Amino acid sequence: MIRNRIIFIGTWAVFAIALFVFPGFEVRGLAMGMIIGAWPAFLSKRIYESQHYHPLIFLLMMVVISGVTVCLFSWLMDKSGISKKILPFLFSAMIFFACYFAFWGINYEEWQRSPVIAAAMESPEISYEPTRWDFWNSIIIPKLFAGGLIGLYSVSGLGALFGLLKLSIRIKNPNQIVEATGDSAGASP
Repeated sequence: MIRNRIIFIGTWAVFAIALFVFPGFEVRGLAMGMIIGAWPAFLSKRIYESQHYHPLIFLLMMVVISGVTVCLFSWLMDKSGISKKILPFLFSAMIFFACYFAFWGINYEEWQRSPVIAAAMESPEISYEPTRWDFWNSIIIPKLFAGGLIGLYSVSGLGALFGLLKLSIRIKNPNQIVEATGDSAGASP
């Protein structure tokens, strides 16, 4: 049980930390990968209208709340006993969403023609020549990590909903007999 919780939280931590390593995190990666942590700010306009609002505090809040959300979801799944069953779906969804977000949107040629890259190429002081690695480093890799986090959030959120449903059924029927695994004669597998 604890091992499954460590898998969920560890995966979130690795992807969240990796978002901060790549230079495209501030727009593409973080906005997509940590959006789950911004729900309190979306619910309250006072945070945005406050004179004490600082983007760094908002960023920290997004990271902390998204981590707490994953911890809560994994705890609910462990409590209901479905976290082990959902792990294959978790990794499949993370791979699917990572690929979907990484290869959806801007491609290399469009990125090369973007105003920022075009201005850097035309500037005599910089003499910048864009490479595919620059494109991957600033666009694709942050989107891969963000897509992986979105897959993690979606599967763990669905798992938490199923876990809540399973726990509520257990609470309503505390004397419910749970079927034992094995054959009809009662032998264990």
